[in-house]
Amino acid sequence: MKYLELEGINQIAGDLLRIEETVKGLNIRLEAYSLKKTRKERKDSKSSKYLSIASMVAAALNMTFFEYEIDLAQKDMKVVPEVEAKSLLTSKMFTLGITKDYSEMVQWVDRVFEGTKTATGKDRKILRLNKPIGPFERSLWSECLVFYGREMKRIILFVTLYQKNTHSPNL
Repeated sequence: MKYLELEGINQIAGDLLRIEETVKGLNIRLEAYSLKKTRKERKDSKSSKYLSIASMVAAALNMTFFEYEIDLAQKDMKVVPEVEAKSLLTSKMFTLGITKDYSEMVQWVDRVFEGTKTATGKDRKILRLNKPIGPFERSLWSECLVFYGREMKRIILFVTLYQKNTHSPNL
């Protein structure tokens, strides 16, 4: 698995930085990965391909949050329709007070989803992580959406972590 720098994703990342600056304790990550195994990964494993979507997502999360050892099973994720994922993300982000205009938040979430559609292809699936593991356990609230494009062999992670008191010893 390799980290990818995609132009459309990088443009959205600029918006993410501006949003993070407005809300203390908010951490947003949007990262794209190729599902092709590296030479070292192929050498270390028996298979040249990932055995399940859960193993792909776990590998991507372990690259994103390298200080944690994340292990997932298929039951820890749920395929969600785009409308549901957009609605959930919009309402969670809007409650933080990033903007006072709900339609502005809807437009921003739409841009994120359009960027991921371009990067993953038309056959993409949207998965939502159900299990609070690793960095998600320490957050006040979190959301992890995975955009999986089989045709283009890519996975995009959209992770939001909100820790209201970032200097608390309990976090």
